[in-house]
Formats: sequence, C-alpha cells, structure tokens
Amino acid sequence: MSSQDSLLRRLVPPFRLFIPMVLLGVVGLVTLSSVSPPSLVMKQVFWHMLGLAAYFTMLILPSDAWRRLTGPLYLLSVLLLVAVDVAGVTTMGAQRRINLGIFQIQPSEFAKISLVLATAWVIEKERQPYNFVTLFKPLGVLAPLFLLTASQPDLGTALVMMGISGTMVLHRSVRPKTALSIMVVFALCIPVIWNSDVVLKEYQKDRIRAVLNPERDPLNKGYHLIQSKIAIGSGRLLGKGYGHGSQSRLNFLPEKCTDFVFAVFAEEWGFVGSVLLLLLYAVFIWQSYAVSRYARDSFSCLVGAGLATMFLLHFFINVGMTMGLLPVVGVPLPLMSYGGSSLVVTYAAAGILSNIWREKGPLRK
Repeated sequence: MSSQDSLLRRLVPPFRLFIPMVLLGVVGLVTLSSVSPPSLVMKQVFWHMLGLAAYFTMLILPSDAWRRLTGPLYLLSVLLLVAVDVAGVTTMGAQRRINLGIFQIQPSEFAKISLVLATAWVIEKERQPYNFVTLFKPLGVLAPLFLLTASQPDLGTALVMMGISGTMVLHRSVRPKTALSIMVVFALCIPVIWNSDVVLKEYQKDRIRAVLNPERDPLNKGYHLIQSKIAIGSGRLLGKGYGHGSQSRLNFLPEKCTDFVFAVFAEEWGFVGSVLLLLLYAVFIWQSYAVSRYARDSFSCLVGAGLATMFLLHFFINVGMTMGLLPVVGVPLPLMSYGGSSLVVTYAAAGILSNIWREKGPLRK
C-alpha cells in the first residue's frame, strides 16, 4: 500500500463517533444563529472549521505520539495557566484568558487534555490497586492544574478536572477501604470548605444558595436560574419554533449563547426536541466511553475513559444548571456553547478518541 493510500485510510474517521459529533455541531450552529448576529455565527463557524482541523490532526497522528507528548503538553499547560495569572485578560470578574491579538484562548480548557494524558501515564505504571500513599501520584498531577484554575477563579472547570482525575483513578481500581476513607474525609471537609473564603468565594456560595431557593433574590442571584427555567418550560411539548423564543429573543435569558444555550434550544424546540438532543448526546458520550473497551493498551484505555468523562461532566453540569438542579458555574455545553477554546478542545479530544478506536478497530476483540 502506498503512503498516500495509507494517509487516506487514516483520515477516515470511526463514523459511530464522528456522525453524532458533527450533528451536535450543526445543532449548535443552528441554535446560535437564531439568537445571535451573523458576525458571531461566522466566528463560531471559524472555530468549528479550526476544531475539525484539530480533529483530523489528532486522527492521523501515530498512536504512540501521546506518550511522547505527555510531558511537554503538561508543562505547557502549567506555564499557560501561570501566564493567565500574570498577564491574563479579565472578563466578568474572572481572569481566565490570554489575549493573542487576533483572538483569545482559555488555557484551562486545553489543560484538561494534558491532565488526562499525564494522569493516564502515571496510573498505567501503578500495577496494584491504589491506597492512600499511591493516590498521591495522580493527585500530584492534578494539584497544579486544579489550583491554578481555581485561583482565576474558575471553580467549575477545576471541579471538572477533579472529576476527570477521580474517574480515571477509579477506572484503574481503588481499594474499597481507601474509597470509603476518601468519602468520609471529604464529607468531614464540607463544613470547612463552606466556611472558608479561600476555597469558596461569597458569590460562589450565593450561586449554591440560589439553587435551593432562587425566588429568595429573583432579580439578582436567582435571576439566571429563574429565567432559564421559564425558557425551558415555555417551550412546552413542541416548542415555539426556530427564532421565536421570547425569553432569548427579548434578552430575558442571560448568557444565551454560552452557559444557557440549552435553554434557548428547549424554548424553540420544546420537550420533544430536547429529548432528541439529549439522546444524541447520550449516543456521543456512550460511543466515547466505548473507546476504553476497544483500546489496545491500558494507557489508551485510561485516556479514553478520561476524555469521555470530560464530555459527560460538561454535559451533565451544563444541562443540570440550566434546569436549576446545579449551581451556575460557567461550564460550556460541548459542541453547542459559543466559544473557541472549548470547541477546539472538544474536537481535539474526539480526534484522540477516534484515533484510539481506529487503531484497535471497534469490532475486534
């Protein structure tokens, strides 16, 4: 087989993952175009094109490239997060982005992939189930990225990182006594965390209180959740139709292109449309987790589990907060929320999953 034929073969993606990914991207663009000016939609189209380029780049890389790139990517992520603290751009009270002139990037989004690779590299070398001593190894990988991200402050992304790392450790195996001890320690730490202004800022506590009783301050702290639930409920069974969502079109719904894009979709397409969208996400996430089952080695298996968990947590947290079940933490909905960094990272992560899947073959044992 010629090198050209080999390259063309490597460019063919696993369609069971690629198709739901593309469909979600299209739904995101359609939803965005109903409530945004054309200039914003064109910017998002550009990010989708860049994301697809990242997807196919990850798809054609040799499978052993991830091990070689783990160290440099992790170090680069730490340096970029430090650069955010030193010279980052402050928007909406948080310093999370670096201005590159033409556009801005959010290093914490890219840090998730390096976290997955570095954690997989560390866990793979541990042959026995984790105990308290050996747990410090993956914790040492998580701690710098978690602390730098939380200090921006971006507690939502930091918690996603913690969830990814914890899931990967559990995927490898943890002794039952160790898992129980961790849960007890965490439960005992909750009062300390709540009463400490170092871990939780006052506005973050207000967001948690707003979930429990948004009507307590309907024009301020509970406003986002109330308007989001009104938008979702007003869609009823079949929705108000494309471009006819009153909550979003009349600007009652805040952050309608980013955090609350699901509420925009639900208002326009109703319960039926929302269920279909949730099913599409379920297929995408299920196929992402399937990569772990077919991975050819433990490193690829762990990477697959970590990246799939990243998708799951973003989906669960974003939809949960738009429905008033979770606090508003600024976690984007994969492939639908407006934003370049999160979109490119999602495509790149899907490319890595497709690479792992294609190397083993989804139908081979």
